[in-house]
Amino acid sequence: MTRLVGSAKTRELYLTSPILSAGEALALGLVTRVVPDAELAAETRDFALRLARGPRIALGHMKQNLNLAETADLAAVMDSEALRHVRCTTTADHREATAAFVAKRPPVFGGR
Repeated sequence: MTRLVGSAKTRELYLTSPILSAGEALALGLVTRVVPDAELAAETRDFALRLARGPRIALGHMKQNLNLAETADLAAVMDSEALRHVRCTTTADHREATAAFVAKRPPVFGGR
């Protein structure tokens, strides 16, 4: 949490245990979006489907890159990103993304 909001704000929140509104949590960067209660299930489903329909191999590599970026130096991160980018270009999903772009249609990824 200190990486999200800083040491002083984290200490304040931990030591005083305030109940934050959704807007306050959003402003602090503790959540990435806020939706009305009535829309939560639909928004959650839409978000999950968007991820599930995405290029799973590429998304996995992106997640690894983001995790590494939190602890490694810039050179290691750039090397890792370059390697993973090249690996992604060999997948069926990459070929599908390219074909879909050329055909101006949404891609249909298969996770390969």
